[in-house]
Amino acid sequence: MSQIVLMYHGLYESDTDLQDAITTEDRPYAVARDTFRRQLAMIAEERRRMPDKEIVLTFDDGHISNRTMAMPDLQAAGMQGIFFITTGFMHERPHFCRADDVRALHEGGMIVGSHGRTHQFLDADMDEAQLREEFVRSRADLEQASGAAVCSLSFPGGRYCDKSLRLAREAGLRELHGSKPGINRTDDKGEGEPLKRVAIRHTTSDDEFLRMIRGERAYYAKISAVQTAKHVLRKTLGNRLYHGLYKSVASLR
Repeated sequence: MSQIVLMYHGLYESDTDLQDAITTEDRPYAVARDTFRRQLAMIAEERRRMPDKEIVLTFDDGHISNRTMAMPDLQAAGMQGIFFITTGFMHERPHFCRADDVRALHEGGMIVGSHGRTHQFLDADMDEAQLREEFVRSRADLEQASGAAVCSLSFPGGRYCDKSLRLAREAGLRELHGSKPGINRTDDKGEGEPLKRVAIRHTTSDDEFLRMIRGERAYYAKISAVQTAKHVLRKTLGNRLYHGLYKSVASLR
């Protein structure tokens, strides 16, 4: 059976909210709350239509809207989300979840996972000591904040390597999520390659969203081709130059 894993980031309710609480770099992935509620309704209908299909909702970074908007909307819809928190943001960045928000997510029936400590890319650019600290410290901080065991991780930017896969698992983070688009099997827990996820963007239309959750092969083939082209460009430029280019493009949107 198939499993679709959706990747969200922050939500917003108004243009003022978008401008004030979400940075320019993050806005391409910010979703309006009324759009999110429509998407939850479409997921509910798809689950009724195809009860064997698994649709998983994940949220990266730990924006405060994860607790104030996403969690109550998920609860109202009878759904659960996995919230991957960047632990350094809990102390440093405005408009991001603090420790009590992380605990509220857990107590509200949500799953808390790690998104690293610093949001640096967890791949070959980092040595073993740096990677181990990212995994071990983020997990420890989240378990202290939530009061629950943390065993899942999403890689910032979807970047990982054999070394980071091994060290993440050694740190007790067994269910791993990437950002390569695709369809998983329902019995896949990210114990081999990280689970595939499909990103929900500011520009995702209702029609595109339906194609995502219905698992249309032509749709996933198209976005996988785009992802492959980006991967080639990233390998050519390197992480730092590629991310700088991304931020420049994001600021124009």
